[in-house]
Amino acid sequence: MRATLDRTGRLLSLVSLLAAFISAVALAIAARRYVQSHLDACAVMKCLGQTQAAQLKLSLFEFLLIGLTAALLGGLLGALRDLLVAGLPQPGLIPWLSGAAAGLVLLLGFALPPLLGLARVPPLRILRRDAGGQPVSALLV
Repeated sequence: MRATLDRTGRLLSLVSLLAAFISAVALAIAARRYVQSHLDACAVMKCLGQTQAAQLKLSLFEFLLIGLTAALLGGLLGALRDLLVAGLPQPGLIPWLSGAAAGLVLLLGFALPPLLGLARVPPLRILRRDAGGQPVSALLV
């Protein structure tokens, strides 16, 4: 019985790692699509005087706001466990904080490289659409 429980625990750990990996890939794809759709707007803002640091701060703020909203919604859904038929453990602050921290680390780790590319878009992109695209190194990340 003990060996079965140990194998079950390892299987659940593997499943949670796989879920984190899939969510990280989804974050990277979403961040890349976000960057592609905002290249022109960032080039216009650079022409109007916005600095690279200000653009990066704005983009990071947007992504962190989305991440914190998702963490709060996840915590609220976890608090509604009485509506579910399955018996779940009591929700607490520590599991919520660890889940929120893991989500924010994944968000920053996989969304930050494309956002750095967004901050480096040149103002010349307004005139030449091929300027300021993602370099090959950013695609490899």
